[in-house]
Amino acid sequence: MECLDVQKQLDMFLDDELSPTTRLLVEEHLRDCPQCRSRVEVQQQIKQLVKASARSVRAPAALRQRILTAIDQQEEAGRRGIRFGQGWLRPRVLVPAVIGVLVFATFLWVTSTGFTPHLVREVVEHHVHYLRVRTPAGIVSSDIDTVRRWLSTQLAFPVPVPTIPGLNVVGGNIETVGDWKGAAILYRRGDQIFSLFILPQQGESLPFSTNRRLGTRSVYVNRVKGYTAVFWQDEGIFCGFVGHLPEEQALEYVRKALQA
Repeated sequence: MECLDVQKQLDMFLDDELSPTTRLLVEEHLRDCPQCRSRVEVQQQIKQLVKASARSVRAPAALRQRILTAIDQQEEAGRRGIRFGQGWLRPRVLVPAVIGVLVFATFLWVTSTGFTPHLVREVVEHHVHYLRVRTPAGIVSSDIDTVRRWLSTQLAFPVPVPTIPGLNVVGGNIETVGDWKGAAILYRRGDQIFSLFILPQQGESLPFSTNRRLGTRSVYVNRVKGYTAVFWQDEGIFCGFVGHLPEEQALEYVRKALQA
């Protein structure tokens, strides 16, 4: 098996999706090819870093390609030999250094405030769907206790339905968002609909880094397709509030929900 053949199989190799025969051929090649082993190492580190930083992150293919291209360039420079002081730097020195720098750059990309986790996009897409259908709720009621009881009987955890001053409850839905099966509570103000997603906690913290403070709370805020999404953690659940309104106004509604 040649280098090009192995490189085409790397994603499936790392995800353990190759047939036993093909996997054996890839492993035999990697034992004898330091360049391909370097590629495996950098892709493993990227996968682990992204998974640890944000479970719902999807790194763009362009970013990975830029990293692998940079490694190719460094390997080529190493084969030619680059003079530093009295010695020569070879691939075994250059490539690990490049991997370290590029993995750190990947970490900065993952945690930058301009990045939108996939989970947040999914929540916004659910909210937009509610705006387009005639009857968006599985339970239609303006009574908070009725909505709470219905949602809690559909799920394996009690669903809080907070009173948010300025907004009226109009119903709720059961939704699957990413790996979560949870509730979506619908509120109305005039002609506007707002969604509050309640998802069971998985892990000890939000699956992405918070970027704002709301009193003593750490929250995550992002704008997607003109909608503001605010996420926070609260006693075993993750909450996400979505609406077509300015960021500061969305945060004010979240503050009121937390005080309810």
